[in-house]
Amino acid sequence: MSSSHEDQVLARNVDMDLTEMAECIDTMRSSGEGHNPQEVIKRFREVHFDYYSEYRKSTTIMHDKRESAKLFRGASTTSNTTGAASGEDSAVNRLLRERSGIASSMRGVNEAISQALDAKGHLLVQRGMIGSSTLSLGGLVRSIPGFSKLVDGLSRKKSRENAVVAAFCGVLLCFTIWWIFLR
Repeated sequence: MSSSHEDQVLARNVDMDLTEMAECIDTMRSSGEGHNPQEVIKRFREVHFDYYSEYRKSTTIMHDKRESAKLFRGASTTSNTTGAASGEDSAVNRLLRERSGIASSMRGVNEAISQALDAKGHLLVQRGMIGSSTLSLGGLVRSIPGFSKLVDGLSRKKSRENAVVAAFCGVLLCFTIWWIFLR
């Protein structure tokens, strides 16, 4: 009981100190004197926020541990009298099994999330590689402007040659027909 009272007194003192620190920072901000007051005040606010966050985390952890100790203290006295004699699972054992089930589910979820984040990272890397290759190809096309003209000229020459070959084949076919039937 005395440790609980001491904890409350200590928590009240820390709360008062954090409140005083916040008030001092506000007073410094309103006065605005000294070198780079905005930067200094910003740093003080960050320190205050860090202290406040750590204090809240610590009090939450202490509260959780205290509640856990109460639960197990109460469960150990009831489990000796009812759990072993009746053959049923005690409430603590059921809670512990549920806790381990939840913990294993959380591990599975965390693994799935980490795999998804890895996949996202790989996809981002691939996206970057494709983007850089697209930029490289665009630069290549811009740096060689005659390349597209060359390809167009070759395709026109090919179509002209195909037309000449088709005309020559037509003439040969006409000559062959004339030679065989009309001569």
